[in-house]
Amino acid sequence: MHTLMMLLSQTRPWATIEIIAILLGAGIIGHLTAWLYYKSVYAARIKEIESESKKLDKQVDKLDLAKVICTMIFVKRMKRWGN
Repeated sequence: MHTLMMLLSQTRPWATIEIIAILLGAGIIGHLTAWLYYKSVYAARIKEIESESKKLDKQVDKLDLAKVICTMIFVKRMKRWGN
């Protein structure tokens, strides 16, 4: 078995397959490392943006309510003036 592996490791196609496998492994390790790093760095920023988004949603709801109230007041005034 050892001689078979030795012969396979000396052939050109096996070396090509081995190089490609090592490069794929290195690429996967690099990708995972970068993903974990940026996840840890930007986790706080993501939470901050989500809380800011919730605050802005509340402001939009208040503005929508104010718009409805203003429209109701306008309609009442228009009815009072007879238009």
